[in-house]
Amino acid sequence: MLLIKIALKKSILFLSAISIFLSPSPVIAKGNSELNFQNLISKRKNVSEIAWKKNSSVLKKSEPKLGEIKISKGPNTIPWFNEVTKSLTLVSRSFPSFAEPNRVQVIQFNFTDLNWATSLVKSLVSAEVYDQMNQQEGGRLLESGCSFEAKTCQGSKQVTSSDGQVFLFIGVPNVIPPNNDERYKSGMLEAHEYFHSLQKNNISNQDQKPEFWPPRWFLEGSAEWIQNASINYKNFKKYKKYIDQECKSDQSCRTISKERILDYLSQSNRGNGMSQYDSQFAYSLGSKFVEILVAIKGTEPLLKIWQESGKGIGWEMAFAKVFGEDWNTSYPKIAEAVFRNLN
Repeated sequence: MLLIKIALKKSILFLSAISIFLSPSPVIAKGNSELNFQNLISKRKNVSEIAWKKNSSVLKKSEPKLGEIKISKGPNTIPWFNEVTKSLTLVSRSFPSFAEPNRVQVIQFNFTDLNWATSLVKSLVSAEVYDQMNQQEGGRLLESGCSFEAKTCQGSKQVTSSDGQVFLFIGVPNVIPPNNDERYKSGMLEAHEYFHSLQKNNISNQDQKPEFWPPRWFLEGSAEWIQNASINYKNFKKYKKYIDQECKSDQSCRTISKERILDYLSQSNRGNGMSQYDSQFAYSLGSKFVEILVAIKGTEPLLKIWQESGKGIGWEMAFAKVFGEDWNTSYPKIAEAVFRNLN
């Protein structure tokens, strides 16, 4: 009897061992591999590549939906870049789900042709509309991007008139400013200004008070980011070099502290009212903030935010509706990621 019990115990142990050996290993659930606000800090070094890939993927499979593009060049103006429609097309393809202007008037002019450009604009709109446009730009609709002392025009801007006409004013400098060859020769400048027209085209209420609009870093940072991502959508190395160089060439950006980045972002609810900071931050730092947002959720939010903000709900609520996250808990993570990547 004892021998039988021992034999049975051994058999049970043997069968148990077989059962354990044959049982499938427990499945360990993998964490979410997508970039999000929760893993942003740990995955911060991948932000540039993720953002670039998301835009490139959309752009490659999209068709342009540009409206009519009318290009006027001053009689004495020789542009640094001549494939304007191509540049605008790349931006268009990055946003396949959004409306675009029916017609865009591009005016290229140098200092010698400044009066010609002014006369052309006056011929395209009524006197009342021109006065409104001029007042909106501080009485210097075209002159603001020109230096009368150096006799050159190197500033560009996008203006939408009160009667709905869309203008891209492209100042053509006599000599390209230092470290700006790619901006002037690749079509980035034109891409930047055209994106501004998409922002305004997607505001549900263009008369909404500016305090309800997105902050200036989002306004300019988005245009700065998309000009690079769209023009360099086939070449990550060129994209990366440009976005990195933008801050390196700006002393105040290159040496900025994390506390200052945090304070800058904390004032985003003030819309464009962030004038106590270097105006270049909206471009150099803004493009890095935007890069993170694109890496997390793609390019659509860059215009969706404008649609929501135009409803008068303010930046925080618009951000929450588009990203599904609270702005006040998100921006410290953005600041931390940008600061660490800069250093």
